[in-house]
Amino acid sequence: MDDLLRTFARTDSGYVGFTLARYAICLAIMFPASFCAGMTLPLITRTLLVAGAGERSIGGVYGINTLGAILGVAAAGLLLMPWIGLKGLIVGGATLDMALGVAILVVAGRRSLLGRRLAFGALAFSLIAATVGTLSRDFDHRVVASGVYRRVGFTDPAEWEELFYKDGRTASVTVNRVKSTGRITIRTNGKPDASIDAYWLSACNDTTVRRPLSGDAATQLLAPLVALAHKPDAKRAAVIGQGSGLSSHYLLGSPELEELVTIEIEPEMIRGSRAFYPANRRVFDDTRSEIVIEDAKTYFASASREYDLIFSEPSNPWVSGIASLFSTEFYAHVKRYLAEGGVFGQWLHLYEMNDALVTTVMAAIHENFDAYEIFLVNPVDMLVVAGDGPSLDSPDWSIIGLPSFQEDLCHAVPATAEALEATRVTHRGALAPLLDGWEGANSDFYPVLDLSAERARYLQNSATGFQTLPVEPFDVTAPFFRRRSLPGTGGSLLIRNLPRLRAVALAAQLRGVERLSASDSTAMASTLTLARHRLAQWDALLQSGEGPPDWKVWLENFRQVERDLHGGTAGYVDAELYRSSLEYMDRHEAPDVVRGVIAFRHGLAAWDFSEAADAARQLIAAAAHREGYISGEELMDGGVVALLLADDVAGASQLFEELEAVRPEGQTDLSSRLVEAYLEVYRNTRTGS
Repeated sequence: MDDLLRTFARTDSGYVGFTLARYAICLAIMFPASFCAGMTLPLITRTLLVAGAGERSIGGVYGINTLGAILGVAAAGLLLMPWIGLKGLIVGGATLDMALGVAILVVAGRRSLLGRRLAFGALAFSLIAATVGTLSRDFDHRVVASGVYRRVGFTDPAEWEELFYKDGRTASVTVNRVKSTGRITIRTNGKPDASIDAYWLSACNDTTVRRPLSGDAATQLLAPLVALAHKPDAKRAAVIGQGSGLSSHYLLGSPELEELVTIEIEPEMIRGSRAFYPANRRVFDDTRSEIVIEDAKTYFASASREYDLIFSEPSNPWVSGIASLFSTEFYAHVKRYLAEGGVFGQWLHLYEMNDALVTTVMAAIHENFDAYEIFLVNPVDMLVVAGDGPSLDSPDWSIIGLPSFQEDLCHAVPATAEALEATRVTHRGALAPLLDGWEGANSDFYPVLDLSAERARYLQNSATGFQTLPVEPFDVTAPFFRRRSLPGTGGSLLIRNLPRLRAVALAAQLRGVERLSASDSTAMASTLTLARHRLAQWDALLQSGEGPPDWKVWLENFRQVERDLHGGTAGYVDAELYRSSLEYMDRHEAPDVVRGVIAFRHGLAAWDFSEAADAARQLIAAAAHREGYISGEELMDGGVVALLLADDVAGASQLFEELEAVRPEGQTDLSSRLVEAYLEVYRNTRTGS
């Protein structure tokens, strides 16, 4: 044994000292247990293995080191963490580390008085540290799970009520309730994964106030229902990720469903989600529900069963290990387990992301599915519904009328087919020019998302291009597929602050369609008041005998009013707006460049691309974008599309190149990237390449 410790002291004393220093940091700032345990048990296991190794080569030492690391981390994560918890693992691991260091000091220094004194001092210090660590008060779970690393702020623990806390084998799971509002949130390692407001836990009656869906509730309710609407006759379904359990609960509301498997890797997540009962009651009470504790990839490979519907709602991809569930390899893997005609639903957040990262995920889906549609189920949450065949059936929105879903939605404003259709963003065909042959799809071998998601989270980026694509002043992809969106009746604001839904509702109100409920009108009162004021001022100006003080300002006011009246539409023009504006320009002898801007916008709105193309040529010649009559971005996006659809590829190329040269460096949004991709497709078609 003496020879062993001497050998270990010679070869590994530096590592021991470094380990002790790291553990002092752990005790001081309370890193997650996985970090602290990962440096403790490997060292201990290595020591035990070295006991049978004796004097060996450096290769043998490194081999033992690797094996010890594997066994140590496995023991810490799978056995000790669930058994003795975070504090026990940190204190116990530090104690064992210190004991090992003391043993090395005893052997190395026993032949000198100074060495013996150092060993005795180390022993005394270790005993005091272990005693203090063991007897000190337990960690405040509310502080440990506060998520300061993400929120960049601290919430007073006194404002929370802890409903559940457990250190699991893969994460520490916490469920908290805000005392002032009753809002319940389930967290992994301090990161919120799902939440609902208190009223979702209560039964409805005649006095129940119906509210627009918002936050996590909108995603957890609508994402599974939109996926199910594409396969309403699904018999067998699987859900990846338990979270609050609400997604599985809502899918089980389908009377057609015979079996639903919820796949969750962390057992404590299942136990913690019981705090959401009865809002998630079906996942626990329904005999059709089965919960499997397993990694999703492993489960599908071992189960070897096919499903009519697979719905993936894991945690955020910047969480360690999660990005692999957004990779092309995963989509190729999961596609094999879709039954004929089956659908796959993928949730993806747009907050703490950017358009480039979202595009890498879409490229991975694009590689593996020949048909998909994208929906916004929350202003910052996206759902991709993909099919295993060449086309995807249109959603059957009538499923919302099923008694079980009406019961589930009793706290929400009534859902209509028009409101649900307004959640649509785009589809595979529209993104194909950009994604066909895309190099850089998120992959297990090229983990673009895993390497960049943390940076996007830190910078608080947002994928605004996907959020606003269907409500841009001009939807650049819709005319290529003749996907018209005509004005709606307003329906209801089913989802609070959803861009297209608000735009459709606002335009309906301005046209005098009184379909909004009192709660909906209140929710957008300030926006509606401002839009009505703009429209009233515009009408007053057109009816007056005065000319505009500045035609550039007049064009900007026109642009704002047109956006209000055309909100959420494609291939539609408000004829009265343009008629009255043209009469005003005639009366006051508007410059040709102003008439060109109005003709350009009219052609794009009405899908009269010959008119828009002629106007675009005139505006480029007049340098209207340089003079401030129209933005270069508006002229580029609309002009290139108009010229392409007017069969003038050369003109589209010339316009793009001229405006590309004056665009600020780095300013390329999703719409502009799509326009460039469409231009490249038309160029290649002409050249035959």
